[in-house]
Amino acid sequence: LHVRSRRQRQMCIRDSAGATANGANSSAQFQVGNNNSSINMQEGFNQESAMLQIGDENAALISQRTEANEAAITQVGLDNNSALVQDGWDNAGVVAVHGDHNSAVGYQTEGDDNILAIAQKGDNNSQATFQEGSKNTAASLQSGNENASFISQGGGTSFIATAINLDTFAGGVPTHATIGGSGIGSLGATSNSAANLQLGNGNSSAILQTGGSNEAINYQNSM
Repeated sequence: LHVRSRRQRQMCIRDSAGATANGANSSAQFQVGNNNSSINMQEGFNQESAMLQIGDENAALISQRTEANEAAITQVGLDNNSALVQDGWDNAGVVAVHGDHNSAVGYQTEGDDNILAIAQKGDNNSQATFQEGSKNTAASLQSGNENASFISQGGGTSFIATAINLDTFAGGVPTHATIGGSGIGSLGATSNSAANLQLGNGNSSAILQTGGSNEAINYQNSM
C-alpha cells in the first residue's frame, strides 16, 4: 500500500485516533481524485468503518482490532490498492473494486467466526485473503481477464499484514499457482468455508485450507 499524501494520511490518523477507544464508533471517508491515501484505525468492539475512493492510484487501509467490528472499502478506478486488516473474532469485512490493475488484501487473524468477501470487476486485478482461526468464511469474486485470487485459511503460503499502524501487507500464491506439501504451515484450523468465482480468461486461483471439516468451492468460466 503506497502512501502518496502525507498530509491526508496524518489527518486520517488523528481523526481516527479520537474514535478508537472501546465500542460503537463509526467512521466514513470519501475521496474523489487521484493519488489519494485514506487510513482508518479502530480498536475495541462494535466499530464500523467505510471508505469510498473514486479515481486512480489511490490507497485505502482499514485496520480494526478486537471483536464484532465491520468494515467496507470501495474503489473505482485504475491502479488502486486496498488493505483490510482485522485482528480478533466475529468481525466482518468487504472490499469491492471496479477497474483494472487493482490489488486487494484481506487479513483476519487471532480469532474465529470472521467473514471476509472481496469482489473485483476488471482486468489484471489481484486479491489475497488470509484467515487464521476456525469457523471463518471467505469469498472472492472476479469478473474480467488475467486476474489472480488466493484464499488461505489456517495455513501458509505467505502473508505478512500488521497495521494499527505499522503498515506492511503482502499476499501469496498465484503467479500461476503452485502449492507445496507437508502441512504447509498448518495452524490446524477447522470448520472454515471458502468460495472463489472467476469469470473471464487467463485467470488463476488457489485455495489453501488446513485442519478438518473445511469446505471449499472454486468455479472458473471462460466467457
